[in-house]
Amino acid sequence: MPRLQEATNYGSVLLWDRYDDSIIGYGKEIKDLEKKKVDGTLPWINPESLYYGMMQRAQTASNYGGAMLWDRGADKAYDNYYGRALKDFGRNKDESSLREACDTGIYNTVIISFLTVFGHGRYWADLSGHPIAGVGADIKHCQHAKNVTVLLSIDGDGDHYSLPTPRSAKDVVDHLWHAYLGGGRHGVFRPFGDAVVDGIDLYINHGGSANYDELATHLGEHGGILLTATVRCMDGQEKSGEAAAATGLVGRIHVRYDSSKRRPFYGAWLGWTVRYANASVHVGLPAAWDAASDGWINPAALVFDALPLVRGTPNYGGVVLWNRHFDRRSRYGQTIKGML
Repeated sequence: MPRLQEATNYGSVLLWDRYDDSIIGYGKEIKDLEKKKVDGTLPWINPESLYYGMMQRAQTASNYGGAMLWDRGADKAYDNYYGRALKDFGRNKDESSLREACDTGIYNTVIISFLTVFGHGRYWADLSGHPIAGVGADIKHCQHAKNVTVLLSIDGDGDHYSLPTPRSAKDVVDHLWHAYLGGGRHGVFRPFGDAVVDGIDLYINHGGSANYDELATHLGEHGGILLTATVRCMDGQEKSGEAAAATGLVGRIHVRYDSSKRRPFYGAWLGWTVRYANASVHVGLPAAWDAASDGWINPAALVFDALPLVRGTPNYGGVVLWNRHFDRRSRYGQTIKGML
């Protein structure tokens, strides 16, 4: 914009449209940027825009030296916003341990992701570089010392899972019960030792919804297992988790917000909350602008614009963030918790 504003016939910025802007907060953010000048001549730059935009290119220069702030008093006045910013578990080995995530006090549920291979007699959990040793002890710490619910998410972004028959659904449930839940059978390896996860999250990205009703039913037969579903679209018509949710056994639904579909936020939200009135419904969001291809919402816009629309819904459950790695870096969860 500084270059555009130099043009003699520069007018202003036109945003499309008011409804979406009330959710995203884009207009307010660029208006605020215009006001935030360090000394009246140098523009204030959002820390994330600086670090993940400008600095990523600047750091490739052989003589790059760093960033200098003017001045310390102004930085302190902004609650060290600049200084601090420059300084779903299991998807990145740099996200710290499960224990550390629970010790933050930010989360009341953590989801270990993912069991990515199943349905054809083979089973494999991918924790993206995390050593398995110690995860069991961390699960117990989260549950008993921090009162945090721990779920195991199955499916994910790969394509090595499916439930081709009702029998395969029962076989998967048997494996989950003996390997991760309250069972235990000779010959079945328990990756987390004697630690028992509180439930199973269905994150179905591929393979359709066939036989997930069977899986939900067989899990329900064991009793005491929290079953959740993380679904892709925000229109109340998402098909991959529909079969499981239709059983009435899914206690929580995590709806991944996707603003690229341009569906009205509140109308889409009502589609889910009305259709599955007996489940708690959660708003699912990326914890940083680069954590997903779309769906990021400015924390202030979320708290002051989007959440007031949905918090009055009887089965509103909360916010789900993807993922711990990005949230650790962006402090999104801590930010919205402080605002709430």
